[in-house]
Amino acid sequence: MASNSSWPRVATVLFSAIFLVTIFLNSIFSVDPYRCGALIGDGQWIDPVDANGTRRPFNTWQPDGCMMRKYTSDDIHRCMEGRHMVFSGDSTTRQVFWGMARLLDRELANKTRRESATHAAYDMEFGGIRMRQIWNPFMDLDKDGVELKKELELYRHERENPVPVSEQKAAALTMIGFGSWWALRYFEEESLQQFSSAIDNVTAILRQQDYPKFGQRPMIPGDGIGNEVFIAPIAPPYYDDLPSKRKGPKGLHVGEVESMDEYLDSVRDERSLNLLWAFPALSRTEPAAMVDRHETGFHVIDSVAETKATILLNARCNAKLDAMDGYPHNRTCCTNYGGPSLVQLMFLFFGTCYVIACFLAKASKMFVYDEFTVMTAICALVFLFTIRRSRVAPQPDTIAPQKAPEVNVLLPRDQTEEWKGWMQAAILVYHWTGASKDLGIYIFIRLLVASYLFQTGYGHTIFFLKKKDFGFKRIAATMLRLNLLSCALPYVMGTDYMFYYFAPLVSFWFMVVYSTLAIGRQHNDNLGALLGKISISAFITYVVMMKSPVPEWGFTVLRLLCNIKWDLHEWTFRVGLDAFIVFVGMLTAIAHVRYPNACAWALSSYVGAVGGLVAMYGYYHACGEYFPTKEIYNSWHPYISWIPILGFIAVRNMPGPAQFFTSSAAAWLGRCSLETFTLQFHLFLAADTKGVLRLGMFSGDSTLFNDRWRDLVFIVPIFLWVSSRLAEATGALVKLATDGTVGQEAENESEKLWSVNSKFDELVLARVRPLMPAMHTWANDLRVRVAMMFGAMWVLNLLS
Repeated sequence: MASNSSWPRVATVLFSAIFLVTIFLNSIFSVDPYRCGALIGDGQWIDPVDANGTRRPFNTWQPDGCMMRKYTSDDIHRCMEGRHMVFSGDSTTRQVFWGMARLLDRELANKTRRESATHAAYDMEFGGIRMRQIWNPFMDLDKDGVELKKELELYRHERENPVPVSEQKAAALTMIGFGSWWALRYFEEESLQQFSSAIDNVTAILRQQDYPKFGQRPMIPGDGIGNEVFIAPIAPPYYDDLPSKRKGPKGLHVGEVESMDEYLDSVRDERSLNLLWAFPALSRTEPAAMVDRHETGFHVIDSVAETKATILLNARCNAKLDAMDGYPHNRTCCTNYGGPSLVQLMFLFFGTCYVIACFLAKASKMFVYDEFTVMTAICALVFLFTIRRSRVAPQPDTIAPQKAPEVNVLLPRDQTEEWKGWMQAAILVYHWTGASKDLGIYIFIRLLVASYLFQTGYGHTIFFLKKKDFGFKRIAATMLRLNLLSCALPYVMGTDYMFYYFAPLVSFWFMVVYSTLAIGRQHNDNLGALLGKISISAFITYVVMMKSPVPEWGFTVLRLLCNIKWDLHEWTFRVGLDAFIVFVGMLTAIAHVRYPNACAWALSSYVGAVGGLVAMYGYYHACGEYFPTKEIYNSWHPYISWIPILGFIAVRNMPGPAQFFTSSAAAWLGRCSLETFTLQFHLFLAADTKGVLRLGMFSGDSTLFNDRWRDLVFIVPIFLWVSSRLAEATGALVKLATDGTVGQEAENESEKLWSVNSKFDELVLARVRPLMPAMHTWANDLRVRVAMMFGAMWVLNLLS
């Protein structure tokens, strides 16, 4: 039986093995490798319902297992590349035609629709893209459908004889949808017979029976899935709501439409048809999605018609645009994410080899306020139930007085770890629920980020003033600890360093603190000089980062020399948003070091606690009164965020038992907060933060209470465990990189390698031996090791 100490390693290897086996099985046996079937299959609306239980206007459709992309006119242009689109069938297909037209040019589409005949063919341009609507409700390929027949034959010809995109004549996207007119005008037996005959005629032209199924075909370089023909099943009406005139012998009967759809499904695999089962699913359980529920029962409201058009675009264009745009991958349906780069393949290969070596050698988002509240409350309960004593309160003097433990430290480690922990929990809930839409929650999270940066300024200033250690090893250890994970992930995930913005932000401010205190360090004992240095540093940092072209120059140099393409606007926004809170942290640290009694009175007394409560309440009231938008608040945030932060510190350090108790769960999370913040982008969220990770094992309405809580039960423990293990691993790697040396044993090993076996060896050794001390010196030099790391990253960037 394995000892307790071996269980973490066993668990790590076991988890890695399961992970690799899962990837292998999914790659080999998956019937939907690109999630195309998930896109055109089932799904649900995730728009929150109103007080009456109505979900209008139906804006957010969530396929089962992937995330859709919202398409702009420019996106559609890039996908079509001069090719046209074809829509043919009855009035339900015409609705999708107009929905697509609105996505291209809403104003022109609405005007043209009002002026156009109803039951007619259209050949129009919207936003520079040609669109054909071939009116053919009975799918007659000899009369009304002659033009459709030509389009289908051209599609088949180019599929069998591929030509470059620039030479293609076929439609990039063709949609066929019919059957409702037979159901409305024929006897039940006749409608199915006529429908099946029409389907047979269409599939006889397509001749796709030997063609791989949609979503399983290899992607076409430069064009994604390539040109496709999609067939839309009929959405059954709400039979009970139909008027009596629609229920006659030749009217609609229960099961009539369903029998047509069953026929489609029965020939789908045999004839390799692309069936849009998502279309009937859009209105299957949502009567409000229908515009004529009490008339024909087949037509949807405009927003649902646009969703149908968006599903078509996601099926046709996602893989193409994903290869063009790269990350952020905010669309996961019907795409291969553009394929891995050479560097990603290298990291995957070596990572797999490492796990094998272990065996061989060692044996979407839709914000709902209630969901944010409930998840935050759950985290708070967990933290409260794990409150434990962390420090000993001062004891009264005894006969033999001993040195009392240090209890008057402002913000001791146990408190800062706890603070980081519950802040990280709130940030995770915030990102998972998409709560940025709520201004109050957004302001709260902005204060949490500012609090972390306050701790950065405070903690590092305390260290430098007390330890006076400004050596290179301190810089290297801190920067490696902050950046190891966020520098490695871009090579594996195809993102970039700035995507994990918190590590770059904290690293930047650490270097600001270091530079401020290291330059003229001999004057750090002079309070006036120290305050002057901080003032100058704040002024220079703000002017250089916010008012000068220096950041733009720096990013340009990185792009030209290192192939690093960072978002300058996003970076300056992040830096400017918390431009001064780090300096407030530094000033607080100076006050605590130089004037501990005064600082304790202000931030560790009943007077300070009352003042803190007043400050936090006043801040809350002022935000609600004077900051109606994010933009207005953001403009004030750099100058006022310190008020509630110092207020919280005063309340948290109020004299009494609370000073000596902390939540062990929150502190544990705080110790791996950097890893959880970074890994959340891939192990907790999805689509590069635009959606949430799901297992795909459960189905429901995508709400927390009725559906997604089951995913969280599995995902959260794994996510937190991986984060904790990575935090430990990062610490060990940093120690190895900064403390590792090549000692005498290594020298002895090298001597063995250079044993003299011949006269030639003796001559070679005579020339090499003088260089060996220098080689060992370089290997032991931390600056050389860091330079080698930068060199390796430079090469990887050039290869990316």
